[in-house]
Amino acid sequence: MSFEALGYDRIDCRFAPAQLSALLEAVGRTRRFDASLFLTEAEYEADPVHRGTNPRPGRNLAEALDALIAPLEADDALTGALRRVLGPGHKVMDRKFVVGMPHSEIPVWLRARIENNNVNNLGAYIRPEYRDMTYFWGIDLHQDLIDWSAREADFITVYVYLEDVGPGDAPLYLLPRSHRLGADIFPHELTLLDKAQGRSRYTAHGDAIEENTVRLTGPAGAVHYWHACLLHGTQPTAGDRRRISLRYLIEMDPDAHDCALARLNASIPYPLSIDQTRRDLAASGVAVMKGNFVNTQAGQSGLSSV
Repeated sequence: MSFEALGYDRIDCRFAPAQLSALLEAVGRTRRFDASLFLTEAEYEADPVHRGTNPRPGRNLAEALDALIAPLEADDALTGALRRVLGPGHKVMDRKFVVGMPHSEIPVWLRARIENNNVNNLGAYIRPEYRDMTYFWGIDLHQDLIDWSAREADFITVYVYLEDVGPGDAPLYLLPRSHRLGADIFPHELTLLDKAQGRSRYTAHGDAIEENTVRLTGPAGAVHYWHACLLHGTQPTAGDRRRISLRYLIEMDPDAHDCALARLNASIPYPLSIDQTRRDLAASGVAVMKGNFVNTQAGQSGLSSV
C-alpha cells in the first residue's frame, strides 16, 4: 500500500499483547458497556444536548489512562512512520477512545430515532459522566475534516484496534484515492456501481473516481492511518460485542516541507479546506437528513479486507 497513492496505509507495530490487555481491562473497569451508559428517554427529552458531548480536555479517559497508553505510543515503527509522514515536529491534536456499540445495548427507545442516520455519534444520549469516550453506532463515509471548518488538511488520523476486529465488529471502511478530490461537504455524492465488490463512484469539484471499498479488519494492535480528505466510515456492530479503539488526529510539522503529507497535499489539484463541512444538521446539532451509503455494502463477501 502507499499513503500517497491510496490515501491510507498501515503501520506494523510490535505492541505486546499484555500491554493491550492491560489497557482494555483498565477501560473496562471504568464502566459497563451496556444500556446503563444511556439516559432514559425522559431524561434526554428534558434537556437534549447535541453539541459538546465528545471527550475534551479534563473529560477524556485517554488522559486518565496515559500511563498505559504511553508505552504504545513509543513503539519504534509508529514513531518512525509519523516522522516520515508528518515530519519530526508533528503534534497530537486529539487522542481519545472510540467505542462501536452493539445493537443489543442500544435502548429500544433510541433505536427508532437513529435508524439510518448519516452519523450516529451517540454522545447526546450518553450520561454526562461517561462522555469521556466517543460512542458510535455506525457513521457514513465522511472526511475527518468534517469537524474542522476552514482548516487545511494538514493532519492525519491514526487508528489503533485494541482488540480483534472482524467483518461484524464495526471495522473501518475506506474508499481508496478519494482524498485526491480534496475537501468536500458531507454527505458526499456517492453512487454504488457494484454491490458485491463495493465499487462506488465518488464525485466532487466536477471530477470523479471509481474504486472498490476496502474493509480494515485485523487483530488487536492493528494500526492504520489516512489523509484528512479520505472517505471512511463504519457500519453498526452486527453482533453483541462492542469494539474499542484508540483514535488520534496528528498534525504535520509546518516546517517539514518534504514529508509525505506535504508532498501529497502539493499534488492534489482541489481545495484542501472548506468553510462549511456538513449540511446534514440543524443549528441545534440534530440530524435533519437520513440515509447511510456505507450500509448498502453490508454483508458483501466481495469486499477486500486489509
